[in-house]
Amino acid sequence: MKFIGDNLKKSRLRKKINISQISKDLNISHKLLKAIEADDFSEEIDKVYLLGHIRSYAKYLSLNEEEIIQDYKIQISYDNKPLDKLPKPMETLNLFSVSKSLSLFSILILGVSFYYFFIRSVNIQQDYAITPDIPENMQMNLEKIEMEIELARNRIANSLISSQTATLESIELSIIDDDKFVNSTTSAVASLSDTNNINELKNIVTLKFLNPTWIQLRNSEDQIIFSKLMYQNTEYSYSLLDDLYLTAGNAGNIIVSIDGETRGKVGKIGEVIESLIIDSKFDN
Repeated sequence: MKFIGDNLKKSRLRKKINISQISKDLNISHKLLKAIEADDFSEEIDKVYLLGHIRSYAKYLSLNEEEIIQDYKIQISYDNKPLDKLPKPMETLNLFSVSKSLSLFSILILGVSFYYFFIRSVNIQQDYAITPDIPENMQMNLEKIEMEIELARNRIANSLISSQTATLESIELSIIDDDKFVNSTTSAVASLSDTNNINELKNIVTLKFLNPTWIQLRNSEDQIIFSKLMYQNTEYSYSLLDDLYLTAGNAGNIIVSIDGETRGKVGKIGEVIESLIIDSKFDN
């Protein structure tokens, strides 16, 4: 870009014209002409008058005044808008470059391997295993096995009391030896039996099963009276006077009724109960 002040000054010197002579001829102050040649376009000078003085000065020196004016406009546009410092180019981080991608992938593989071989293996519990779904026809058998295992943990092994059986046999033999005692005892037993039959009719426990459930009923001598897999919507009845102990693998599937009155469920779904006596006050 050409600086008009330098261009005007060089043209004046080539023509060997004194600046004072130009000031006199153009009626422009000597100071202003010096400022123009020095490219000092102070804001104190009115731009309209300054533009006219430059045009007159260029015409006086026989220069292309339109070209000088155009250079002046370009020059002051740069002067009014100084260039800022160019920002330093930012270095972009290419995370997806081949080398960095391989490094990240290797670190990921090492981390996963460390977790599965050292951390997860320590936390694996030993008391269970992942098994496929069990067929429905096998679930009932498994329920029975689970019930028996649970009972085995809690039940104290009781041996059969053979001495009691022997005692009962000896009593029966002694009764036979006495005819009068046999007759009186027989009538008494018959009377008691009739009374018991009447009471039994009024104290009937009915168990209704909502889903297949294994149950056991034992007497006071821990002898198994009944043990069977009861299917859905089946029922089993016995007398309260029998004092039977109920054991079940899934208490929530059993509804208890006494003399036709529903008293509630034996327990919760999935609950294993052992040696439960259902009496006339049962209400759940």
